[in-house]
Amino acid sequence: MFSSLLYSSTCAADRFDEVQIHTWKIESESGFFPERDDPRVSVEWLKNRPSFGIAFSGGGTRSAMATRGELRALNKLGWLDRACYI
Repeated sequence: MFSSLLYSSTCAADRFDEVQIHTWKIESESGFFPERDDPRVSVEWLKNRPSFGIAFSGGGTRSAMATRGELRALNKLGWLDRACYI
């Protein structure tokens, strides 16, 4: 199984000044997560969070409004502070 992560940095206003792309070959069940384990792109505050994610579906205006309401409720309940991925 191949997994990859697009990592972009230095975003100014409406354009990207620089885009860096890193790819990793990750075997399934390896337990390696680049955003936690690779020092080049790791996010320090994610290291102590459980691998817990929240996903939303849809692509229209109604979906966007529903997602907004769901995010507000999850934030009020404290679940957004626990999530590692959204």
